[in-house]
Amino acid sequence: MRLYDDVPEELRGFAEAFTKWAITLKEFGLVPGAIFETCTIEDPVRAARQESIVTWRTNTDLVRARHLLQTETNEGRFSHGLSIMQGHQPSKGSMTTAGYLWEAQHDTELVAALLMVGSLFPRLDSSRKHYPKENWPPMKLVRESQDSMLHLIRDRLPEFESWPRLCTDVLPVRTEDFWYRVDDTYSLWRLLAEEHARLHCRFRVLKVEFTG
Repeated sequence: MRLYDDVPEELRGFAEAFTKWAITLKEFGLVPGAIFETCTIEDPVRAARQESIVTWRTNTDLVRARHLLQTETNEGRFSHGLSIMQGHQPSKGSMTTAGYLWEAQHDTELVAALLMVGSLFPRLDSSRKHYPKENWPPMKLVRESQDSMLHLIRDRLPEFESWPRLCTDVLPVRTEDFWYRVDDTYSLWRLLAEEHARLHCRFRVLKVEFTG
């Protein structure tokens, strides 16, 4: 496509996917990558250890959620307060993703690549993978685009190591594969963008920091 003539060949698959992805999120009135928050909790012990936690939380009032976490921390129940603040039980894979996304937050293309690869992981790379071949384009085409996304991620986020193959879902949302039939990759990127629009509406990546 002439539109991508100036894009290095190894990144064209990502460039095509990102264009469709970004347009779709904007159609939902969302700013791509606007899912990051921080809160500071008074906890001298954790502050002295220079601890911090990056996690997912449901998109509720942050002020109230932070107050609840501080109250629970004051009473020696930080873990309980954090679980309430999260609003769900994040999987190990999704917690890994949260850490990657936090490091990528100032690079919208990198955030998009991580989210798309995260959505593809359970279909292509998990030890319990199931590729919806009856509803999705040929796996070879999707793999080629995934490789392009991974090329960008590894170039811009050297600490990226993918996810353990035993992980299933590595994002807190997932579209059921039998809901839609998509015949080409352009439609697939729109489908994944709709999945990520749900994520933008329902969840935030939160970094909890501590002060004395």
